Amino acid sequence: MNYPEVFNIVDLTLEGLKKRLDSENTLLVQAETGYSEPAKFFFYPSASEDEISTFQNELGVRFPVDYKEFLLRHNGSNLFVHSYYGRGNELFSVDMIRLVYIDYDYKNLIPD
Repeated sequence: MNYPEVFNIVDLTLEGLKKRLDSENTLLVQAETGYSEPAKFFFYPSASEDEISTFQNELGVRFPVDYKEFLLRHNGSNLFVHSYYGRGNELFSVDMIRLVYIDYDYKNLIPD
């Protein structure tokens, strides 16, 4: 299937975010209380088409088109990582999705 608008929205979103980051992949973020703190952004190297296909075939699942496009650009990322508290919002890599999928055994949680 070809969804050019999905590819475009993934690229536009990533490019738009990256343009706002400084040279150290940091963005000054204002909290609801009004103060601002820097947040770090980490983008990991891309997954291959083969790596994604292997995952999907092994587990019998399909990534949503937009997430697959994201993985082809960055095999995971960590967004809005606080300079003191750490963590952030993690977009899982193929390996992390495999780990979580197998650990939680989602197939057996879905009713027939």
